[in-house]
Amino acid sequence: MIINERNNKIKLNYYARLKEDNVCIEIVSTPKNLKGVKGYVPIPDYNETLLYRKYDEVTGWSEERYEPEVDAVLQERIQELEETNSNLIQENIELKLALAELAESNETKITELQIAIAELAERGA
Repeated sequence: MIINERNNKIKLNYYARLKEDNVCIEIVSTPKNLKGVKGYVPIPDYNETLLYRKYDEVTGWSEERYEPEVDAVLQERIQELEETNSNLIQENIELKLALAELAESNETKITELQIAIAELAERGA
């Protein structure tokens, strides 16, 4: 049970979130009712000992744990970092192009100002 900003008591529901192979990958606490939602199994309370255990509707929770391999976790993280890096490289290229356009525009304006100054100097001389 939690209390929200209006001092109302809100009942929390607890669920084990399962992967496709019915292994628990997360414990979820939410005021929403997820009973019957695929991949979510109701549990009586917040219980992290269910993490990485397999659920079977008939026999319940396995004693054996199916923790992800470190290589799989690292591979996923490497893939995320490579995607982020690729996005940053593209953004950097776009920023360099915009900067080059601004520099070219400024050079043109500086040249125009130098010409105008020279013309004014000739008139005043």
